[in-house]
Amino acid sequence: MNSFKIFIKKCWQLISLFCPLRFFTFEKLKLYFFKNVILHRRVSIRKDFFEGFNQIYANTAIHFSHIGTGTYIGSDSQIFKSYIGRFCSLGSKLKIGLGTHPSSNYVSSHPAFYSPSRQAGFTFVEGNSAHFQEYKYADGDYLVTIGNDVWIGYNVIVLDGVKICDGAIIATGSVVTKDVEPYSIVAGVPAKPIGQRFNKEEIDFLLDFCWWNKNIEWIKVNKGFFTDINLFKDVLLRKDFDKNRS
Repeated sequence: MNSFKIFIKKCWQLISLFCPLRFFTFEKLKLYFFKNVILHRRVSIRKDFFEGFNQIYANTAIHFSHIGTGTYIGSDSQIFKSYIGRFCSLGSKLKIGLGTHPSSNYVSSHPAFYSPSRQAGFTFVEGNSAHFQEYKYADGDYLVTIGNDVWIGYNVIVLDGVKICDGAIIATGSVVTKDVEPYSIVAGVPAKPIGQRFNKEEIDFLLDFCWWNKNIEWIKVNKGFFTDINLFKDVLLRKDFDKNRS
């Protein structure tokens, strides 16, 4: 009976998400049924990898990116060539990986002089070589790397080459131009540190423990300890000690 109720619930969600029929795609169905990924209307995906239990809200484009378990992305966002970790809360109107133009040495900032991608319909760069690289590649083919348990507010821009570490918070309206340290809070244009979520000992513990790498069942069992960092640290340290001793 419970299985039947779950089936009916999923069917109802599908009807509400994918009607009219032009939004009812095989790729969306496959992600929904096999990975619990919900893609709302007018979501564009291209060569992305979803770990599962994700929700992507309307009018969002995600191309050539990795989305970790439990991460959701707000509406009207554009995310390209980005590696995003697990359990991230990403607000609406987020812009990541939009590209950059040379600001020094090059006579012109027009992409025809440094990019083979033909943004304007033509290029002066032969083959696949591009001499200009003002940004670094954060992680292989990704322009931006975002860690785990990161919260990014509304209308934030993250420039190419930036790495946002685990546990960080990016305030609404910020423009992130530099790397963000673990569990730090940044705000402004350009974004600057305004605080820390926890003290150094607590941050070191969380970075070492990496709760986001635990399976969903472990998180369900221990969810009551997530309400307080001291409780989380004390109880789970004791659990780990008892487990190793037995």
